[in-house]
Amino acid sequence: AIPQGGLFEWIACPHYLGEILIYFSLCLLAPGNATCALLVLLFVLTNLAARARDTLAWYHRRFPPSSIPPGWRALVPFVF
Repeated sequence: AIPQGGLFEWIACPHYLGEILIYFSLCLLAPGNATCALLVLLFVLTNLAARARDTLAWYHRRFPPSSIPPGWRALVPFVF
């Protein structure tokens, strides 16, 4: 079944978006030179964005178009 409720109404992977926001917050809180935290954020962002794209494609292959919310995006509402 296609998940419903909350951010699932707009995106396929809101849990991935939440994780990216957590790592972004850690970058903001990193003391001094945040290069390591930034690199970790970049890795998490690229990895989860690719997984979210693939997850959305899977939903489109597995379920009829009428059951997928109109305008559903992979990771960022109204954008991607």
